[in-house]
Parts: sequence; C-alpha cells; structure tokens
Amino acid sequence: ENIARSRVLTSLSVLTKSALQITLQTTIIMMTWSKDTLPSHIQQIASISFSLITLAKSCADHHYFESSGKDINAHTPYGQKIKRLLFNLVQILIRGFIIALLAGYLQFFILLFIFIMVIVNYIIALIVVKSDASKHLWTAFSAVLLPTCFASRDTFKNKDPSFGKKMFARFYRYNSVFFFFVFGVIALITTNFIIRYTEMSTFTCDNLPFLSYDDTCETHNSFPNQIFDLPAPHSWFYFLGNLL
Repeated sequence: ENIARSRVLTSLSVLTKSALQITLQTTIIMMTWSKDTLPSHIQQIASISFSLITLAKSCADHHYFESSGKDINAHTPYGQKIKRLLFNLVQILIRGFIIALLAGYLQFFILLFIFIMVIVNYIIALIVVKSDASKHLWTAFSAVLLPTCFASRDTFKNKDPSFGKKMFARFYRYNSVFFFFVFGVIALITTNFIIRYTEMSTFTCDNLPFLSYDDTCETHNSFPNQIFDLPAPHSWFYFLGNLL
C-alpha cells in the first residue's frame, strides 16, 4: 500500500513540476528567440529536454502501474515501455508547442482554454473511468499536456486483467480528440480574432512572439517579411501558425 501510494505521489510531483516548466519555458523561448543569444537558448532547450524526458518516462511508468490495478509486482516488457515513452514524447512535444505558441499570442487568455480543457478532462474521466472524485480531479489537470489517467484500486476489483488498459485507451482517445478541438480549433480561431480585430493582447518589442515581426524593433527575426500580403506584424502566424 505504501509503495503504491509513493508511486502515485511521485507521478503527481513530476506532472505538476515538469509539465508546467516545459510549457512556461517553451513560451519564454518563443517570445525571446530574437533577443537572447545562442548559448542562452541552448541552456533553455537543455532544461526543457531534461524535463520532457523525465515527464515522458514517469508517465510511461505511471500508465502501466495504474492500468495494472496498481499491482507493484506487474512486469511490463521493455519494448512496450519504450513504445509508451516515445508516444509520450510525441504528445508532449506537439501539445507543448501548440499551447506555448498560442500562449505567446493569447497571453493571459490561454488560462481560459487550459481551464476549459481541465473541465473537459474531468467530464471524460467521470464518464469513462468511473473512479473517485479526487482521482478525476488529478486526471483533469494532469491530462492537459499528455494523455494520462488516475484511478483507485477499487476500480479494478473483480475485473478482467485487460480492463485497465482498455479503459485508459478509451480515455486517451477522447482526451486527444477534445484537445484538438479545444486548442487546435477553438483556441486557434479565438487567437486569430483577438490579434486581428481587438487590442486585448498587447505586444511590444519585449514580448513579440517569434512568428511576428515589427520593423521598429531592433531585433533579428527569422520571419522579417510579410507573406501573401497578410496583415503585419503577425502575418507569419496567420499563415504558418495556423498550419502548424
């Protein structure tokens, strides 16, 4: 019991620390890319990479531990662990990049969409996982950056050994679909509207994201010219940001 509790608490600790650090540092890099020096970028990328690997490894272990019904003696082949690790890495890279990119333009409004995703995750967990309310709350917050799930041991009692894997797989599918709609559709449309037609997000030479360019700022930028006559200074976001 103590070992199982320790593993769950370790997973929660990694999820809360590494996930927030990855998202925050990626956003900072995007907003300071044209201002900081290469050594500074290398240090930041190294820090993000370490957090990314730590988070992916921890969540891979957590997945097999939880889906086994918290069986501390359950053995998982290394091939499956590596596949889950790579899956987590891809999920974190894609989701982290999307959230960080939108955060650079939405600024504090990104918190609204993170909150929406948390609520959606809670509802999905309530329907699919059918565990304790506290576990659903942990799942709701932890499944924003990558699909992950928490469930009580009672959920797996008198169930088939494959029950946990199938239940988690369903949650992961729903979580991925709703992430796409919340951030890839709704948040993206909102971002385009806010930066094009409102002044809700304010930009200066100090916080201009890397897909935007202002010729009055004395900074180097990889996208210095407009494209397809799209409105400046965010023309590259309207094109490349929407494609990504």
